[in-house]
This record gives sequence, C-alpha cells and structure tokens, in this order.
Amino acid sequence: MNTPVTEATDRRRQPIWHEYAEDGTQTGRLISMQEAGEGGLHAAAHAVLWRPGGSEPEILLQRRSDKVATWPGHWEMSATGHIDAGTDKTPHAAALREVEEEVGINLPPESLLEIFRRRSDNSVNIGTHDVANMIRENELNIVHAARFPDDAELAYNDGEVDSSQWVPLSRYLEWTDAEDGAGEPLVPHDQEYVRQVANTVFYSMIFEELLAQDRERHPAAYAELDASLQKQREQEA
Repeated sequence: MNTPVTEATDRRRQPIWHEYAEDGTQTGRLISMQEAGEGGLHAAAHAVLWRPGGSEPEILLQRRSDKVATWPGHWEMSATGHIDAGTDKTPHAAALREVEEEVGINLPPESLLEIFRRRSDNSVNIGTHDVANMIRENELNIVHAARFPDDAELAYNDGEVDSSQWVPLSRYLEWTDAEDGAGEPLVPHDQEYVRQVANTVFYSMIFEELLAQDRERHPAAYAELDASLQKQREQEA
C-alpha cells in the first residue's frame, strides 16, 4: 500500500529553483527543494545593509526565527533567501524582495549593488538533532550591498526574522573569527566571504565621506547632476 504524499512533501518535490553549474551559470533546469537538499547547486541572494557609525561603519545582522527549518536562532546577514524561479527574474530582484520581506525596507533598486559571488557548502540540520534530518546546503551566494536609508524603519514581516542588531564592523570581524560566536551562533560563512563584506562596507563609507566633501566644494555641478538623474528616473518609471 502506498503512503499518501503529504502537502509538505509534495511541495518539496516541486521544481522551484534554478540549477547552477560549477562555473556559476544556470543550467536551464529547475530543481526542487528535495533535490537541493541532496546537494543540487542552487543560488541564494544576500543583502548587506550598512550605515555610518561613530568611528566606523555598522552592519545590520538579523536573528533567524526559532521556527525556521534551517539555522534557527542563528544570526545572519541583513537579508537572505533563495532565488525563486517563478518570482525573481534576477538575483538583484530576489535581493530586493528579501530585504522588503525580512526587514521591511523598500530599497530604491539602483541603491543595491551586487558585490561578489561565493560558494557555500554546509550540512544543515532541519528542525531536530536526528542525523536523518540533515540536508546539504550547496549554494552559490550572490551578495549585494546597500546603504541603509536614513528614514527607514525596520519591520519583520514574513516570520523568518524575529530581531536584528547593528554591529560595528570591528565587532562583526571579531564575532565571525570566534570559534563559538561568543555564545551567539552565526550562520557560517568562510573568511573570504567575511573579508569581502568587510572591505565593501569600509570603502563604501570612505567613498561616501569623500563624495560629501566634494559636494560641498562643487554644489552647482552636483545640483545639475542630481536634476539630470531625477529626470532619468522619471522617464524610466
């Protein structure tokens, strides 16, 4: 007698994510959550949100809900999620969607830039400590970054995130370097991922400071440039 397929099991078998080749290109095939959990290479969009701090930039980290299947109760980058084949036309669109869904921020598309891509391959326990519930997270992380808007307020809309904190860049580096995360677990990323995030945030703040100084020296030129950019946005809307 066949066991009825439950709704959750059926959903895990639906092809919803693009499969990727080792060179980082899409194969043209869609894979299911079940295939991904067995090691099929798929992609996730990450968004790093930062803001100027007192003496150094700060990064927004989110705490994943205790109810999510993977990495419950762990701290992670500002917003992350899989790239859905039916919803997201591009990794950039996926990153924008995740920021809005997870932390409630509707970013201007041009403010979010892809900064690097990095492979991640981890064994993940889904919900219990039974080894039978281990899956393989074989992902291509497509990482984006944006400055946090000054007037934005955080909101946790989709139930995957239960809180967040602003972490100074130096503290982020110490935290990721600690073996036990100083008592607070982090979703694991290798040191190259951490290095590229840190460099992006640091040099973005330096560039912002230099740009502000240049604006003060050449206000008329920047006023003309701002007007031209605004006109372009209106034409594209």
